[in-house]
Amino acid sequence: MQRTVITEMIDGHQVIKGFDRPCIDPVETRKATEIAMETDPLMDQKEDLITQKEALFSQMAPLMEQLIEFYRKGELNPPTPAAEQIQEDLSALDQQIGDLAVQINALIAQIEARYKVVKAENLVYFDPKPGEEIIAEEEFNTLKAAKEALGDNQAICRDQTVIPDFRGLKYWVKEIDDWNYGVISKIGIEPPGNYKKISDLTEQDKTEIAEQLEEERILNMTAEAREAEKENKLTMLLLHANAKKEFECEAEDQPCIDAVQNWYNTEKAAIEAKYTV
Repeated sequence: MQRTVITEMIDGHQVIKGFDRPCIDPVETRKATEIAMETDPLMDQKEDLITQKEALFSQMAPLMEQLIEFYRKGELNPPTPAAEQIQEDLSALDQQIGDLAVQINALIAQIEARYKVVKAENLVYFDPKPGEEIIAEEEFNTLKAAKEALGDNQAICRDQTVIPDFRGLKYWVKEIDDWNYGVISKIGIEPPGNYKKISDLTEQDKTEIAEQLEEERILNMTAEAREAEKENKLTMLLLHANAKKEFECEAEDQPCIDAVQNWYNTEKAAIEAKYTV
């Protein structure tokens, strides 16, 4: 029995996707089987028995004609000695034909069993589709075992080379003080050794990444847009500080007013530093 290995060219790699059974061509298989059966000894035996049977029928034909003639002459009831002899001869021939029929039927059963074996040895398959290849059972077992032994994020090629398969992986990796984002879209590529999936990021990691992205965003702004955004944030900060003084401090509560002013000065310095490139 042969099998089909299904492969797909992915990023220059002939990757094994799965296996199947090849589609048998019944017409061509029957032709191939019949040709193979022509030389099988069982077929010769069958022909020999049939020839013997036909010969016996040939011997019966003239005897039946004589028996009919005896019947017309009224020599069958009671039968004359000659008629009795013909009846005995016909009975003997009939017994021999019956014995041959039993042998032929037994031989036909053997031929049918043999036909199944010969058919399995002479299967003819339709041409495989693109990406499919008909292989022997032994190679199928080897490839199947290798594919089943794959670990996570691995794929196997037609030449049994094992390659990484991290397609679709989105990750962050920290190099020195900078976080870099990556997406793997091709097979055969491994992520950096210290990569982190998004789901594995700690709160500290997320904070660092957010701060870095914000720095990069401001850095990529035009000078005019950066200055306008800074002034807008300073205006909002001043409004916030005045609101805090009004709602949190009494008119004569200088320590409270000073605390709000200190908070404002700290936040203002942070905003100005943030937008200074």
